[in-house]
Amino acid sequence: MDVRIGTDGTARHRASPVRQDRTGVGLAGSIDPAGTTVFRTLQGRLSHDFGFWRRFGLKLTGDLSKVTSHYNDIMWFPPSVIYPDGAVMDATGKQLSAKAQLRGTYSGFKWHDLTAGIGIEQSRYKLGDATLNYAITDQGIVPAVPGSVEPDRLNVRFSRRILSAYLQDEWLLAPGGA
Repeated sequence: MDVRIGTDGTARHRASPVRQDRTGVGLAGSIDPAGTTVFRTLQGRLSHDFGFWRRFGLKLTGDLSKVTSHYNDIMWFPPSVIYPDGAVMDATGKQLSAKAQLRGTYSGFKWHDLTAGIGIEQSRYKLGDATLNYAITDQGIVPAVPGSVEPDRLNVRFSRRILSAYLQDEWLLAPGGA
């Protein structure tokens, strides 16, 4: 959905309905016949064009997105002698991203444009409340055995920041031609 803000700006948002998919790992889902993932997505964009003069313009854009996912009965290893019930995980994942970009275009040359831009993106990820029926030990991944090897609970968080800058020189090589 687009919403006009003034004469040069737009705001856009998108909310996707809940989407549930089977993981279907293996031939015809043979390794993970029961695992599902549920996704919820919310995204928004705000942009504004600054027209200073006929041949030069700036555009400021900001994006925000949030994705929540639930992993239910994800089977990493199928049932076997080592893992009688298979290696199964339940978890919740969250991703939050925000980015901003400023782009300027100069079209004062005959048959070519000059564009420059800078941007920043900050993202945070979290995998939390993970319940496993196995444990990660120095000997590797082993089945959970109550009383001796307890199942692991995972809470993983990390973030990243990306800075960007670019300069683009665009030429029209065949003016008036197809």
